[in-house]
Amino acid sequence: MVVTFGVYATCCRTNRMTNTAMRSFGAIQCSLIVEDAIEQVAHALNMLPETVRWQNFYADSDQVATQSTPYGQQLKYAIGRDVWNQLLESCDFVNRHASVMQFNQQNR
Repeated sequence: MVVTFGVYATCCRTNRMTNTAMRSFGAIQCSLIVEDAIEQVAHALNMLPETVRWQNFYADSDQVATQSTPYGQQLKYAIGRDVWNQLLESCDFVNRHASVMQFNQQNR
């Protein structure tokens, strides 16, 4: 068995009440809903979910152009597309995806 992910935590109790949200007020649930929507859109359009995700990223910022969110927050250092492309290249995504598709066609 190969372990690819591990988490270690220490639980502590104090006599002080927390001043922050403990469960992100639904942010995690919203992320899951959005990811499911991306998967469904990709399936309906016969596209890879990774392509749908990339198309919905903000464009990378440069020295001249800066985007903003619908809430008016300036994205001076947006590099999501560049990081995504580096990740796909470093993990050899295209070849791995082709191998998975070939395996799935040949096996149940």
